[in-house]
Amino acid sequence: MRWLKFSVVGTMGAVLQLALLAFFARLGMHYLLATAISVEAAILHNFVWHRRWTWHDRLCAPDAAGAALARFNLTNGLVSISGNLLSAYLLAGFWRIDPVVASAVSIAIGAFANFFLSDRVVFVSHGETAERLPSGRQMGPPSICKSGKPALVTRIERHVKGFSSPLNHTTRGAKAVYGVQDSLGRMRTEGHCLTLIS
Repeated sequence: MRWLKFSVVGTMGAVLQLALLAFFARLGMHYLLATAISVEAAILHNFVWHRRWTWHDRLCAPDAAGAALARFNLTNGLVSISGNLLSAYLLAGFWRIDPVVASAVSIAIGAFANFFLSDRVVFVSHGETAERLPSGRQMGPPSICKSGKPALVTRIERHVKGFSSPLNHTTRGAKAVYGVQDSLGRMRTEGHCLTLIS
């Protein structure tokens, strides 16, 4: 199903790219510059649609959109722009094939690489990213994803599970204090809580 959505978005982006390329070519713009501008317009178009529709289940908080856009431009953008410029240079430059046809050939070839990069590198939840990085560190700021818990909660849970002393919870009035019981039975507070229990 995701491949089908990717294909629909890719087709809309390809139509946009080819229409802009034809328009710029009619204006007399150099075919390589026209190709680069039309490809970038399609990249931005596809990013918005993929983020909102194709990979909506991996949508993270808005603060992660900039990082995802950067990854999209560095992966799909690089594949698309380099592939299209190479196609335009070889097919349109040497063999005098129409730049729109050269761009269409490049779009077809790059589709599989772009799907793989989008699925595995660009639109990943923070939990998936952390599992894929050898260091276990997360890329981008902690945020809440639809596909998982907030990254900060996951880190706290890991810390609590690895803690050797039993955690105790005491309530004083409306204030809850979490801490660790020491050897004399007194509560020692953890974190930024300044409340002392004797």
